[in-house]
Amino acid sequence: MTKIYKRALLILLTLLLSASNSQAITKAQFLGRLLEARGIDWSESPEFQAGNPAAFILRTGYVTDTVTNLTAKVTRREALRWCIESLGLSFEANLLADYPSGFEDVQKFSAFEKGCLVVATNMIPAIFSKDSKFRGASALSDKEFQVIMERVMNASRNLKLDMVRNPIAGLRVFIHREGVPTGIPGWRVYLDGIRTKPAADVFGDKIITSQLLLMDYMESGQLSLKIMIKLEGLKL
Repeated sequence: MTKIYKRALLILLTLLLSASNSQAITKAQFLGRLLEARGIDWSESPEFQAGNPAAFILRTGYVTDTVTNLTAKVTRREALRWCIESLGLSFEANLLADYPSGFEDVQKFSAFEKGCLVVATNMIPAIFSKDSKFRGASALSDKEFQVIMERVMNASRNLKLDMVRNPIAGLRVFIHREGVPTGIPGWRVYLDGIRTKPAADVFGDKIITSQLLLMDYMESGQLSLKIMIKLEGLKL
């Protein structure tokens, strides 16, 4: 084999590896790996038997988005949101929604997403690095994917967040968080008011078909109050 041939072959292999490393990640791949990085035991779930980790992480509420096309490429904006949700940091993200993130291209982000960005760049270990531009609409590359998953895995073992807010003059709010959720939610409560009894009954029928347990709590005049408990943890 001549030196020229060897060099050409080496260049070709390098190009192929570069193309492979820059390959975009699908939403299904991201969610599946996110579940693995979080270290959640899902071995007793029907999704485990079906080999569908994305369905599991969406059903259990670790990621709350409605994802209709799992084969589509995941964006950096989605990756940000899903990482913070899966780590149980939604409360902190909402609390820090108006805190400056330092990124110039996030004007179209929701308040929650802006808070996610503040949390993701200030927590230890940080999920994303601080920069002037976030490029939220860009597809997540394989290299970025690997780095993010390693950081999520580290955060699942040893997360720490310390922030200080000054909402008004003379007031300081200290935000401290350590640790992440490690299990599956056993139940959830949803409380709401409906004006009429027939409307409450119609809504109740829809809830029951969604595998929720519905209980009457109180009725007074035109107001029917219901408590819905979702038994997510009974059958994994």
